[in-house]
Amino acid sequence: MLLPRIDLPHGGGQVVVVGCFDDEYVKRDGRWYFTKRIYEVMGKG
Repeated sequence: MLLPRIDLPHGGGQVVVVGCFDDEYVKRDGRWYFTKRIYEVMGKG
């Protein structure tokens, strides 16, 4: 799994990130299975 790269401020501190998950599922034999997740950073402050 790839994690989003967040550049932290110099000297430490906290960064607030707002993002969106786009999950993908497939249906096999009547059951749903998770296959993929994409995370997109929408903004940071």
